[in-house]
Amino acid sequence: MLELINITKEYPVHDGKVVALKNVSLNFRRNEFVAILGPSGCGKTTMLNILGGLDRYSGGDLKINGVSTKTYKDREWDVYRNHSVGFVFQSYNLIPHQTILGNVELALTIGGIGKAERVERAKVALDKVGLAGEYYKRPNQLSGGQMQRVAIARALVNDPEIILADEPTGALDTKTSVQVMDLLKEVAKDRLVVMVTHNPELADQYATRIVRLLDGEVLSDSMPYSDEEVRADVAEYLVIKEKEEKEVQEESENLPKAKKVKKKNKAKMSLFTTFRLSAQNLFTKKARTIMTSVAGAIGVVGVSMVLSMSYGVQAYINSMQNDMLSGNPIQIEQSAYDMEALMKSLSGFVNAEIVQKEAKDGEINVDGMVEDLISKSGATDGLQVKNDINQVYIDYLLQMSDEDSASIFFDYGLDIGNNVYTDFTRTTNPVEGETATNSMSLAAIRSIYTTILKNHSNYAKYATYITSIVDNFKQCPADEDYIKEQYEVKGRVATEANEVMIVLDKDNELTDILLAQLGYYTQDEFMNLIQRGSLSNESPDNHSKYYYDETLDKDVFSLQELISKRFVYYPNDVVYTMKDSTYKEPGSSEFMKIPSYNYLESSLGDAQGFKFEVVGILTPKKSFSYGCLGAGFYYTEAFANKFIDDNENSEIVEYLDGSSSFPVYKTVAFGQSSMPVTITPKYNLDYYYYDGELTFDENDNPVLPPIVKHTQKDVMLGKSSLLGAMADMMTDSSSGGGAMSGMSSMLSAISMPTLSLQQLGGSRLPESISLYQRDFTKKNNVLAHLDRWNDYEGIIEVNGVGYAKEERQRIVYTDLLTIVISMVNQFIEIVTFVLILFTALSLVVSTVMIAIITYVSVVERVKEIGVIRSLGGRKKDVSRLFTAETAIIGLSSGLIGVGVTYLISGILNLIIQSASGGFINAIAIFPIEYALVMVSISVVLTLISGLFPASAAAKKDPVVALRTE
Repeated sequence: MLELINITKEYPVHDGKVVALKNVSLNFRRNEFVAILGPSGCGKTTMLNILGGLDRYSGGDLKINGVSTKTYKDREWDVYRNHSVGFVFQSYNLIPHQTILGNVELALTIGGIGKAERVERAKVALDKVGLAGEYYKRPNQLSGGQMQRVAIARALVNDPEIILADEPTGALDTKTSVQVMDLLKEVAKDRLVVMVTHNPELADQYATRIVRLLDGEVLSDSMPYSDEEVRADVAEYLVIKEKEEKEVQEESENLPKAKKVKKKNKAKMSLFTTFRLSAQNLFTKKARTIMTSVAGAIGVVGVSMVLSMSYGVQAYINSMQNDMLSGNPIQIEQSAYDMEALMKSLSGFVNAEIVQKEAKDGEINVDGMVEDLISKSGATDGLQVKNDINQVYIDYLLQMSDEDSASIFFDYGLDIGNNVYTDFTRTTNPVEGETATNSMSLAAIRSIYTTILKNHSNYAKYATYITSIVDNFKQCPADEDYIKEQYEVKGRVATEANEVMIVLDKDNELTDILLAQLGYYTQDEFMNLIQRGSLSNESPDNHSKYYYDETLDKDVFSLQELISKRFVYYPNDVVYTMKDSTYKEPGSSEFMKIPSYNYLESSLGDAQGFKFEVVGILTPKKSFSYGCLGAGFYYTEAFANKFIDDNENSEIVEYLDGSSSFPVYKTVAFGQSSMPVTITPKYNLDYYYYDGELTFDENDNPVLPPIVKHTQKDVMLGKSSLLGAMADMMTDSSSGGGAMSGMSSMLSAISMPTLSLQQLGGSRLPESISLYQRDFTKKNNVLAHLDRWNDYEGIIEVNGVGYAKEERQRIVYTDLLTIVISMVNQFIEIVTFVLILFTALSLVVSTVMIAIITYVSVVERVKEIGVIRSLGGRKKDVSRLFTAETAIIGLSSGLIGVGVTYLISGILNLIIQSASGGFINAIAIFPIEYALVMVSISVVLTLISGLFPASAAAKKDPVVALRTE
C-alpha cells in the first residue's frame, strides 16, 4: 500500500521556484488499476516519479506498507525501485545495444539473480507479453508495440508489487494501444498499477479508479481509499508478511548451507555485468572504439619501445659481461690502485669549485698549471696500495666454493723467456746467402727483432710497443674443465710440467710477430715480412719491390710445424753465471760481482735442458667472444712450480736477494730487491743489415745502401757507440775499474734489462691472482667473499686459526669490468629515464583524449543512465559502468601498444641481426613483466581519465535522464 500524505514538490528555477504538487494526499490499494488524468503540466508524471522513488518530495511523506520514507537513503530507494516497482515508459527506454532478452534481464541482474534463473525468468516474462522466440532481436528490429511489450516484460520480470506506467500508449496506434491496455489490465489483477494518461476513454474502459489532477492538486478521485482502510490493510499485510518470512526461514534452516535462501535485500550491478554492458556499448561503436584504442596505444608504444631498447641493450651488455668474465677476471695484485678511492678522488676534481679571476684592462692572468698538477697529483696520494698477498690470504681464497669461482689463477710473475731456448736461423752473410742455426733464448730473439724494427723507418716508433705486448710464453689457469668450456681442443689441455699448448684466435691465427719471437721465422723471412709491409707505403712506380722476395713469403704454418718446434728450458744456474767485475762503487773499496747472461750453444741444450712438448691446439668456441686465454703459447702451473723449485735457491737469486749495497741499479718491485742483469754473450753472433734507406740515381736506378756487420751485442744494446762502449767496459774484466769510475750517474739514466726475484723464480707467493667466474651471480658471491676479509668484524678462521679484523691487512682487488659496466648501465638508465619522460607526454595526451571521449559517451547514454537508475541501479553502478568502459579502452590500448611493440622489436632485431652478421641477436627485448606493467599503466591512466566523466554520469538526475532525447 502506498500513502501520499500532504506531498509537495517544488523545482528551483533561476528566478524562484515552480510548485509541481501542492499538499497532495492519496492512498493506493495493493490491487487496483489507477488512472491519473489531467492536462500537461498538472503534476501527473511528477507524482508517478515520487511513487516510484525516482524523484524526492519537498514536503509531506510517502509511506510504503505503513512505513515512512522520510529517512530513506539512496540505498533504500534503490532497493525499493528494484524489488517493488516496475516502470513502463511512453518512449520505451530500451537500451539499444542489448538484445530484448538482455533488456528484460537487466532488472534481475541489478537484483543479484543468477544467470540461469535470470534468463529463464526473462524468457517467461517475454512469453507472457507475446514475444516468445524473439529473445535475441535488438530493439531497432521491433515495432513500437513490440518494444512497449518488452518494456512491460521488463517491468514485470522482477515480480514487483507496483507497476507505474507513464503514457504507455502515447506512441502507439489504436490497435496496439488496446493490446497494451489489455496486458496492463491483466497485470492489475494481483498488484497495483498506476497509469498516467491523457486518454480518458482508455481510463474509463480499463481503470478501476480514476484520479484527476489540476495544477498540482487532486481534483477528483472516483474510488477514494480511506485512512481507516489503509490501516486495516497494513495490519493484514504485516501479518501475512511475517508468516511468509517465517516460512522462508524454516525452509532455509532445512536446506544445506550452500543452498540457504537469501533475502531480497540488495540492488546492485555486478562487476561482470558492468563490464558486459560497457563492452556491448563499445562494440556497437566499433570504429570509434578502435580509433580511440589505437590513439591511446601510441603513448604505450612510445614508452614500451624505449623500455624495450633499454632492456635489450642492457641484456646485450649483460650477455657481454658474462661473455667477458673469462677475459676480465677479478684481479688481486701485489701493487694495485684503490679504485673506489680513485673514483671519489676524480669525482672531487669534477665537483671542485672553480674560482674565476677577472682580468684587469691591460693585464693577463697566469693559469697556475704547476700548482694544479701538484694538487691533483697530491689528491691521488694513498691510491696506490701494497697488497700483502701471503699464504694465509691464499688459503682464505681457496676456501671459496668451487661453484662460485670457476678457476683461481695464481700468476707468479715469472719471466721464463731468458730460460727457454729454441733453434733460431740467422743470416751470417746476406750477400752470399749464408745462414747459421743456433740455440737462442726467446728473450734474445725478441730483443733482436725489436732492434730490427727500430732500425726500420716505417716501424721504429712502434717497435717497442709491438714486441712488448706480445708475450711469447705465458702461464695458463690450472682448471682443465674451465678451459674446455671455452675452447675447442685438438689434442689435449696441457697439465704436466713438460707440456705446452697453443691457443689460436677465432680466425685460427697467430700473429707473425709472436711466431717470429718463437723462432718460427728465420731472420731472412722476418726481414721479408717487413719489406712486404713497406710496399703498402710506397707508390706503385716505386722500386721497393727489389727488396721483396715472394719465395720467402710464409703466411701459413701446418699444425705439424707448430707442434714439432723444439723448446728447451734451462734453470738459472745454467743460464746465468757469476764473475768478478773490476767495477767498484765510488767511496767503496770492494769490487762488485755482476751476473752474466749466457747464450747457450745448441750442443749444451740436450745435455742440460728440459724439453717441452706441444700437446694441444685450442680454438675459441663460437659461443664465446672473450676467453680466459689470448692467442699464444701456454705453459702449465706444474711448470711454474718446477721453475720455482729449480731456481728459488739459484746463485743469481741469492745474489739479488742480498744485494742491498748496489744503489745505482737497485729498484723496488713488490717489496723485493731487483738488480739489473747485463747481457754478455758467450760468443759473438754476427748480423748483417742494410745501413740506410733505398735511394735512386739520376737515371732512376736503385742504389743499395752499404751492408754493415753488427755483433749480437750491438743488436741487444743498440748501435749507439756509447752503449756499445759501456757494454764492452761492463763485460770486459781487463778494462779495469778506472774505466767504469764516475759512470754511475750515466748508468742510472740508461735503460738496462732488469729482472726481479719474482721473475727469476725467487718467490713462492704469486705476483697476482685472477679469479674467474661463470656468471654474475657467482661473481657477486666471490666479491662478497673478498669483502668479508676486509670488512667482517668477527673472527675469520683459516686452516683452523682465527684472525680478527685488526690482524687482517686490507686487500684491494680490481674489478674494472664491473666499474665500466655499471657506468654504462647508469648512462643507459639516465637516457632511458629522459626518453620515457618525453614519450610519456603522449600518454598524457591520450589520457585527456580518452576522458573527452568518455564524457561524450556519457552524453550519448544519458537515457540508459535513467533506465538503470529506474531499475534500482545505484549511482555507484552508473559510475562503474563508465569506469569499466575506460578500463576496457585502456586494456585494448595497452594490448595494442604491447603487440605493436613486439612487432617493431622483432623487425628491429631482424635488421640488427642482418647488419651485424648474426653477432647481435637482439637489441630490442620486451619482457612479459614489462608488457604487463605497460598494460596496467594504460588501464590505470584511462581509469584516471574516466573519473570525471563517470562521476558526472553518477550525478545525473534519473528523472531528467529519462526525459532526455
